[in-house]
Amino acid sequence: MKQTKWQRLATIGLCSSLVINAFSGVTAVAETITIESSPTVASSAKEATSASSATPESTESSQETTETSREEVTQETVEQEDTTEIAQEENLLEPSGIQAKIMPRAFVWAATGTTNRTTVRLNDVVDYRMKLENITTDDTNSDIVGPIRIESKLAAGMTRPTSVIIKVGPEEQNVVIGEGSHNANSGGEYFVWTESTRTVTAFINRLHGRTSGNTGYIKTLYFQTRITSGTHNEKKYIDSTIRFNGFGAVNRRNEMTYVDRFSGNLGLKGNLKFYDEDGVASKEQMSLSINPVLFKSTNSRVEGTLLRYPLTMTNAGSGLYRFDTGLKNIGTSNGGSWFFFSNDIVINFATATTNRIDKIVLAPPKATLPDSRTGVMTSRAYTSTTYTRSNYDISTYNFTKATGKTWRITNRSSNSGVSTNIMFSDNLVGTTGQFNKGNSGATINYYIYYKKLYENFVNSNGQKITPPSGFTQGKRTVINSEAYTFKQSGTLPDTYQADGKTYKFKGWYKGKTKPNTLTTTKAPSYAVTYDDNDDLNVVYEEIKVLEFPSRTYQFGFVDESGKRVDASTIDLTYDNWYGIGTEPPNNIPSAWATTKIETGIKANTKNNLKEIIYPVQYLETNSNDSFQFSAVNLRYQLPRIYKSISIQNQQGGFDAAYPYPSILNPSGAEINNTPQYFELKNNGGQEFVFNRTTAAAPENVQLPFYLRYVSSFLTGKAMYYTIQGPIYYYLTNRRVTENFVDANGTKITPPTGFTQGKQTVINSDPYTFKQSGTLPDTYTTGGKTYKFKGWYKGKTKPNTLTTTKAPSYAVTYDDNDDLNVVYEEIKVFDFPALTYQFGFVDESGKRVDASTIKLTYDNWHGEGLATNSADSNKPDYWKTVSLEKGKVAPTKNNLKEIAYPAQSLEILSDRSTQYSAANLTFTLPNYYEKISVYNKSGTFDIAYPFPNIQGNDYSEPFVEGENKLLSRNFELKNNGSQSFIFNRTTTAAPIDIQVPSYLRKVVHNPNLGSGVATYLTIDKPVYYYLTNRKVTENFVDTNGTKITPPTGFTQGNQIPMTSNTFKYTSAKALPASYTTGGKTYIFQGWYKGKTKPNTLTTSTTPTYNTTFDGNDDMTAMYKEEVPKASVALTRT
Repeated sequence: MKQTKWQRLATIGLCSSLVINAFSGVTAVAETITIESSPTVASSAKEATSASSATPESTESSQETTETSREEVTQETVEQEDTTEIAQEENLLEPSGIQAKIMPRAFVWAATGTTNRTTVRLNDVVDYRMKLENITTDDTNSDIVGPIRIESKLAAGMTRPTSVIIKVGPEEQNVVIGEGSHNANSGGEYFVWTESTRTVTAFINRLHGRTSGNTGYIKTLYFQTRITSGTHNEKKYIDSTIRFNGFGAVNRRNEMTYVDRFSGNLGLKGNLKFYDEDGVASKEQMSLSINPVLFKSTNSRVEGTLLRYPLTMTNAGSGLYRFDTGLKNIGTSNGGSWFFFSNDIVINFATATTNRIDKIVLAPPKATLPDSRTGVMTSRAYTSTTYTRSNYDISTYNFTKATGKTWRITNRSSNSGVSTNIMFSDNLVGTTGQFNKGNSGATINYYIYYKKLYENFVNSNGQKITPPSGFTQGKRTVINSEAYTFKQSGTLPDTYQADGKTYKFKGWYKGKTKPNTLTTTKAPSYAVTYDDNDDLNVVYEEIKVLEFPSRTYQFGFVDESGKRVDASTIDLTYDNWYGIGTEPPNNIPSAWATTKIETGIKANTKNNLKEIIYPVQYLETNSNDSFQFSAVNLRYQLPRIYKSISIQNQQGGFDAAYPYPSILNPSGAEINNTPQYFELKNNGGQEFVFNRTTAAAPENVQLPFYLRYVSSFLTGKAMYYTIQGPIYYYLTNRRVTENFVDANGTKITPPTGFTQGKQTVINSDPYTFKQSGTLPDTYTTGGKTYKFKGWYKGKTKPNTLTTTKAPSYAVTYDDNDDLNVVYEEIKVFDFPALTYQFGFVDESGKRVDASTIKLTYDNWHGEGLATNSADSNKPDYWKTVSLEKGKVAPTKNNLKEIAYPAQSLEILSDRSTQYSAANLTFTLPNYYEKISVYNKSGTFDIAYPFPNIQGNDYSEPFVEGENKLLSRNFELKNNGSQSFIFNRTTTAAPIDIQVPSYLRKVVHNPNLGSGVATYLTIDKPVYYYLTNRKVTENFVDTNGTKITPPTGFTQGNQIPMTSNTFKYTSAKALPASYTTGGKTYIFQGWYKGKTKPNTLTTSTTPTYNTTFDGNDDMTAMYKEEVPKASVALTRT
């Protein structure tokens, strides 16, 4: 074979390929088959002179091999260019010194591998045999020679091969082959073991080709290996590759299954439930993790690697947490046991637990609560389905604090021996196959113990006593936070009675040791120290007391009208005071000390009365000291609408409906002159306090004389007063007073309709004062004329007054709410009332309904600043003082009227003033085109003559003449949108104010010497003449030239528009054609307006809605007909 160089060897699948030797011209057929599962791999080759010379027998044989195989076929190819690599491979396969022989012309051979086991266990010995058989040959005189290389790769857990031999000859004589080429036998065979790839490679040089065979050919390769490890159901393989020089590689796989002696599924699942000490499901915010461990143990020692299965438990709510590792398949063959267990459980709290949690344990605080300290073990034999149950102790598996937020249960050390006495476990015993499950699926209950403190009530000797009502001896408080502050519920009484004894509060202390000085606050509170020294100890001592009955003191309120005021609108606040007098005599402030004061108590409202209620009181009594209890520091807070409160009404007495009650002393006798002890005084703002109080109290305690309980050492009796009914107080409202003053603040006579000093009661909060009426700009009284300057609120006049004529403001309830109206005396000119009227006449001379025409104007008041007569009529010298826009003239007697009231206008020392209607605008209905003060003839109708105008400083009136000097001042001009304004106005006004010349009232500047004042009266209405809009009828030809219209129509005929919804309709239908003046016209159509459209309207009776825009004329178009020429034939 060495002498034959193949150009290409290519086989794909099970198909044969023809390969042509480039050197010798020999054609050969070769197949290489790799078998994955079959124990036999066959390969055949034929040599032929051409592709067509392959015998049918050989082809058929090849096909049979393909059809009966279930193998995947691969092909190794040898490229012509790779001759060097081929040579190297041949040198590797063919040991040096061995002379290869010529191959037979054709041969078929097979390699069959077997083991003595299909399943293996630990320590089993596996015999491996690779049988190489000669099947057929056409040359019985030649041997098939090597080199042949057989590589066998062993799976993990199998030892290196031992007893590597070849079986030679028909009798399969055993021939040991040595390891390494230096140990080759006489035939040059040896093997090599490669540890890194776990491969044994045997080099074989002989394979006999004759049917009878000589004793020298090799028939079988054999070796042994032992199983050292494996996992249950693991597949173990011996993969062999046979390399036959020139024919590529044949792969062979031998499969065995590793079987443990015992196998099964191990897994953990269970629940943890957390309670507090009372058996209530824990509400702690926390998460739990568990870290189970699975490992194999031999002789109580870990074998192999520990496997961890960390899990976060599922929070199922109500303190319940669940976990489930799922099942893990394991097995054992050598007696080693498998353990799956976990005590490695961690709690991570959301908040710190350094101080507040004492312990987390299995032991229940009460016998009635679930107890999980005894675990349950279920066991069964390997071949049994019957379980046995037993108990085991897990009581030591309590949580311990790891960090401020972390608590854990730690696993036992795996290397120090393992027992099943753990919380959750699953175990397979290697020697017996016994399965043991500890607490499988069980719920383990834990109890969280918090730090606590207890409330103790003791006497001065530390002996426990019955506590006050509302308190419990030994009451437990759970400390549930890291920085916990204890606050006792309720307020400790100063004294109380129990078991026929009276106890007096002495104080309290924290912890086990009583200090020299007790804390005397009545609501004990302190930060706990978490050191078992946090209990509260409250100390009371037994005393002798006097009993005082319950008492109720009532206070009502009456307004100025004698009606009851809603008592809930008034706040009454007081303090409950307890005092001791130790320095007789006890009627001076220095002799008294406060033992207790309860501040800020709000009196309740009942039956529309404020009530101060004393419960039954027990005041201490002894031979040395006096004791008092009373409501003190009474404070009445009035609504802001009230100015004062008094024990007497405004007449200095008491209303019959609300008499002052009798007050009895401790002996039952009535006491006289007591109202003065209930009088109140203002304490700032709306607060009122008692004006007189007793001196038998500290300086800072205002003690009403007749509200006291007194235990005096002088009498040893309970002393108190009895008030036989409610105490009524009379309230006075705040008011706004109206003052009228001059610039110096001196009061003056007010205008008519107003009253000097008028008072308005403030009766709500908030309250807005609004003066009744409108203040005049000027008024005259007592021969003097006053001009309005403005007003202000309160006592202080500001620099700038408010000038609105109807004063209104929100009051501030601060005695600064009065109204002060300021007028100053002035010189004036008195103008009479004036009325200017305007009428309207249509084209027929009839009066038009004046209500259809709108007349608007502005009331203008201006001042002239000119200092000489020449400038007095220039706009730049006039300014607007006030402008009241948008006045609408009313219609009266079918006339529009502008009426000026009688006015007194001030005569200024250096200026002129004017008052006038300005910016007059007449707005016409749409169907009118224009308005004029003249009729069509440019004159005036006899029925509506132009009026005469009379000046106040002239004896004769101004009369209209031919020059129209008067009327031209009333002519109007179009201002767009149907509005018309005066064409001529006076220049004695600002440029933006249009003032008609003859409607003015003027007070002249005295410095200009032109008289005091002027105004004009018009003796009759001014009439305006209205012109209607019209529709004009036009007749034109196609060029737009006017033509003679049809009979019955008039060129330029005009139809007046008479309403805002006027619709034009032709008087009759237009003819289709007509003849006039020797011409015939054919109707083409008509259109509206000035512009001819592309398409005419062809209806013969034109009609349309007018648009009042100068585009309403009707134009009818006709076309002149051209006559046809006629021809006469004459015979000649």
